[in-house]
Amino acid sequence: MAVIGGMNSDKKLLDYIEIYDVRENHWRLFEIGLSSPRRLMSVVSSQKDRVIIIGGKESDGRDSKVVEEIDFIKRNLVDLAPLSSART
Repeated sequence: MAVIGGMNSDKKLLDYIEIYDVRENHWRLFEIGLSSPRRLMSVVSSQKDRVIIIGGKESDGRDSKVVEEIDFIKRNLVDLAPLSSART
């Protein structure tokens, strides 16, 4: 389970990713974050060790075209082709 980006209680957009460790029963900060702080993204899991993060709302309030994939095993973030239309 992962929590990706979002907004904190001070209304600041976040770029970090937290992973829930079932065995240890606690959350940990993943060492790689989003390419930019965003909220309201769509997230899909194509495989158990990867997620694709789509769109969202940027810090300036604009909808995002960004699409990126996180590989939790390789520990990397890859930019994918951007959306043709920005969306949240």
